[in-house]
Amino acid sequence: MSAAYAALRARLGRRGLALVLFSLTYVLTGLSALLAPTENAGRFILYAEFPVPVRLVLWFVPAAIGLWAAFRGVGRDAPGFAALVVPASIVAFSYVWSWVGYFAGETDWPLGWTGAARWLLVLALILIVSGWKEAEEPPAAPPTLERGPRA
Repeated sequence: MSAAYAALRARLGRRGLALVLFSLTYVLTGLSALLAPTENAGRFILYAEFPVPVRLVLWFVPAAIGLWAAFRGVGRDAPGFAALVVPASIVAFSYVWSWVGYFAGETDWPLGWTGAARWLLVLALILIVSGWKEAEEPPAAPPTLERGPRA
């Protein structure tokens, strides 16, 4: 383990490191909304109907809150996890609504359940990690005297 990683791990803890990874994933998802805003064109997904600036806010603000909370230190990161729940919930609901729309005859895209499942799994992972307790460092082993074989 490198010294830089060890220092970061000591400052952030397991939850904080996970929060950083979730936040960076949200930044990438926000960039996707910016660079490919029509990837869901033709599908009945409520989230895709939001204007691009709204989608950027939906991803970038929780990501920024998540990064801020992660660097507050061990045990002070709850606002970050709370912020990350919002976009995952909205997008999961949008895909569920799309799937319902398929059964109601409003759309011809039957795969809304796959997007809903993906975002519900992300949401579940966020909730699981937010409930973790920080691991306590194991006690240092007592020093031992290394001696050669006894004669």
